[in-house]
Amino acid sequence: MKFSRNVKVMHGRLDAGPFMGVLFLTTLLMIFHSNLVFKPGVSVALGERAEGFQLPVSGRQSGVADPVIAITVNDQETLFFQGKEIPAQQLLLTVEEDEKSRDLAGFVASRVDGIGPTRADWLIESGRVKVNGTRKRPKHRPSAGERVEVRLPASERVRPRMQAELGGLDLSSAALLIQADKSVRHETIVQLCTLAADLGFGQALLATRPPDFSGPFAEDGAK
Repeated sequence: MKFSRNVKVMHGRLDAGPFMGVLFLTTLLMIFHSNLVFKPGVSVALGERAEGFQLPVSGRQSGVADPVIAITVNDQETLFFQGKEIPAQQLLLTVEEDEKSRDLAGFVASRVDGIGPTRADWLIESGRVKVNGTRKRPKHRPSAGERVEVRLPASERVRPRMQAELGGLDLSSAALLIQADKSVRHETIVQLCTLAADLGFGQALLATRPPDFSGPFAEDGAK
């Protein structure tokens, strides 16, 4: 029994279309997996030594000279700047009749001191702003009488104070020393590093918070 054959030998030229498609897809993969694509994140410079890399363990080994401006974060993520306590804050605002034409970002920027449109967008996108208990987009237009809840982290509350006290200084050669408790969230550290960049600091130093010796010392096992 014989089967009919439908295969024919091609005597013409090769079609370049499929090869060009494969080349195009390969090029895209190489581009999007290369260093040409922006990688978000905060750059941390590590000190190099013979065995590899080592983070500085104290301010004396950081290689940064004065001026250094310090900011401290405790285990409750409350900030201390120049001896003043700056905790997080929660605001409850009511939309007035003449404010209903504004979008949510514009409303927050106009009602909260020290918050511009860009930071208002960030607060809304990060879920720190709610309208009647519900998350909304920055372009949402709240109606008159609605309640807008705004949760301001301490890093946002310290921003206008630092701008007011350091606004006239050249901070390009200065460093912001961030002394954080070990329980502070990574998000808070990144927010403070971003704050340092926004204010024009040349560097940001990450350090641990000095221990508090104000209370009595308790030995292990003591009640």
